[in-house]
Amino acid sequence: MTPGGRFGQLLAQAIEKKGICLNELAAKIDCTYEQCRKIFIGTSSPGTLRVKEICKVLDMDPVTGEVAAAADRMARRYGKAGLKALGQDPRLSALNAVAGVLTDAEIGTLVTVAQGLINARKQA
Repeated sequence: MTPGGRFGQLLAQAIEKKGICLNELAAKIDCTYEQCRKIFIGTSSPGTLRVKEICKVLDMDPVTGEVAAAADRMARRYGKAGLKALGQDPRLSALNAVAGVLTDAEIGTLVTVAQGLINARKQA
C-alpha cells in the first residue's frame, strides 16, 4: 500500500520506525482498520484529536502532524486554486507531499537535479 498526502507520508515513516502495522495502530487509537487505511493512503485526513492520538502512539511531533493533516484537507477541498491562493506552485504538490520524509541530503540531490535540467534547457 502506498502512502498518500503529507500526513500519510509522515504516518508511513512513523509506522515503519515504530515497527507496528495499521491494525495495531487502529486498535491503539480506537478506530477501524479502514479509517487508518484511508488516512494512510491520503483519501481521508484525521481531525485534530485523531492527529494527537496518532502522534502520541507513534511518537510523532503533534504540530508537524497537524500541519500536514491540515494541508491535506486544504488540498482536497480547494485543489490547485487553494495552492495558488497560498502562493504555492500546484505542480509541486506531489513533491511537497513526500518532502517531509526526505533527508536534507536527498532534498539537496533533488535541487541539483532540477538545476541540471534548467542548465540543459538553457543550452538547448
